[in-house]
Amino acid sequence: QLWSFSEQKGVDVCDVTLDVLQQLVSQLNELGIAVSTQCRIISAWRSFFKMMVLSGAINESPASLLDMPSRSQKLPDVLSDNDISAIQSTFDRSKPDQDRNYVIIEVLYGCGLRVSELVNLKLSNIYVDDECLLIHGKGDKERWVPINERALELLLYYIENIRVHQKIKEKEASYVFINRLGTRLSRNYIFMFLKNAVADAGISKHVSPHSLRHSFA
Repeated sequence: QLWSFSEQKGVDVCDVTLDVLQQLVSQLNELGIAVSTQCRIISAWRSFFKMMVLSGAINESPASLLDMPSRSQKLPDVLSDNDISAIQSTFDRSKPDQDRNYVIIEVLYGCGLRVSELVNLKLSNIYVDDECLLIHGKGDKERWVPINERALELLLYYIENIRVHQKIKEKEASYVFINRLGTRLSRNYIFMFLKNAVADAGISKHVSPHSLRHSFA
């Protein structure tokens, strides 16, 4: 491709410039060449011109300043409000653990929390009057997160009507979401129950707890 393009431009390969290579990249784009393939081509050019420099054929590589095309990242599936309602409708709220899971979905979606932030949420992190949560995120950094009226209402309902009836181990007493054994929930448990709820709701999208964070965004 490089040789053919150089001939079209009437340029010897030893005289190829950065501008010529950029024109060739544009041509590859127009031909619909995949970004991953373009990256391999550019990598080959860099190796080729590096060899030319080492052999003394040219003084410097025209490909050294050539940028790689950015690889587009596939965004996760985003859930609509209707999807969230469909997921929540799969929970039997007459059962304490499923009622708790209903609330968890609301808080994850309503606040855009990471699942690790949710399982480590403490009672002392809830500021009811300010309608905010104090979240300990990555790198132990703290941030204030607004919580909407519905999510806050459900969170307080869970604490005052479900959690209060559980036997909680002393070391776990400060955590909000508790399992049947009296300890905080695990990340894996939330992945598992969400996966089952998505299937029960008949949603074909690939959904994980982090999908709720992206949906919030």
